[in-house]
This record gives sequence, structure tokens and C-alpha cells, in this order.
Amino acid sequence: MSRVSGELLYRAFENVIRNAVRYAATTTDVQVIAEVDEQLTVKILDRGPGVERRRLHTMFNPFERGTDDAGGFGLGLAIALRAIEMHGGRIAAHNMPEGGLMVQITLPQSA
Repeated sequence: MSRVSGELLYRAFENVIRNAVRYAATTTDVQVIAEVDEQLTVKILDRGPGVERRRLHTMFNPFERGTDDAGGFGLGLAIALRAIEMHGGRIAAHNMPEGGLMVQITLPQSA
């Protein structure tokens, strides 16, 4: 893709970071780590409760709801997924072994 929408990418990152801040434990920080080589890789890490394993892939669906008290994910992560994919990238979520969630966004250099 040769055209980049700065606004769409801003919203994607803003939605993911806002969720991380929302779910992070109160005495912890949210980390944003960027690495550039053949592509841009951004990792957003929080020290919150993580996400049920079965929801790690569906959490990017619009209005995804679970059966627990954690509620749903609304539209923010669905917007992030669509924006990243429109720029030829990928987004995925992983629970970290030490607790918390990592969302990894990867964008090609051409984006």
C-alpha cells in the first residue's frame, strides 16, 4: 500500500493504548516498545489481568462479549484491527507469562 492514513493509524494505536491503561493494575505502568528493522513492530504491554485464552483472537471482533464480569471490548479494538490490516499490517494479543497482556502491532515499511 502506498497511501498511509495517519488518522487511522493514530486511532489504532490510541485504542490499544487506552485499553491497556484501562486494564493495567493501578500501581503499574503501560509500556510501549517500538522496534524498526524491515518492518515496524510496536508492543503495548500492561500488567492487568490479561484476557481469557479463548478470547485472545475474538477480542478484535466488534462488540465482543465474554461470559465473565470483565465485560466486552466495544469497537476500539475492531477499529484498530481494520486500520492495521488496511496498511498491510498485523495485530495480535498474547497473555504474558508474568501476567498482563501484550498487543503486538506489525506494519511493513511501505505503510
